[in-house]
Amino acid sequence: MRKIIFTTFIITAVISCSKKADSNGEIDRTMPNIAGNYTATAQITTTNGVVFNTYDSSFPKPCDKKSVYSFTQFGDVTMADSCTGLSSNESYRIEGNLLIINTNEVSTITSLTNNNLVLTKTDTVNNSPLEIETTATTFSRK
Repeated sequence: MRKIIFTTFIITAVISCSKKADSNGEIDRTMPNIAGNYTATAQITTTNGVVFNTYDSSFPKPCDKKSVYSFTQFGDVTMADSCTGLSSNESYRIEGNLLIINTNEVSTITSLTNNNLVLTKTDTVNNSPLEIETTATTFSRK
């Protein structure tokens, strides 16, 4: 009987600690859930309602597409540039739906699933409030 209770306890603990997805595959936007290694796999930019696929222009070389972005659950992020072999280490935090890197790089977490992280950034073009540019980048877990 003790073995059954112990086994049930272990199974319950494993299930409750796993990343739970909602009906759309979304998981909670927390640092432990974001933790992992990612590569950029898609990018779409919308300027004044016109949509452009900007993945190849933002990541022009094959090695750019292999760069790895590593997030820890403790607030560290490293970008390993596959073209140069150099890495940059930064800190990040999550505030609601915002991912903030080094207090000045702010993106909206549009989607987080067990496989992908989608970050969106909105800027004005030429400092004009009439020209809005939104870029959504999809990062896939490695």
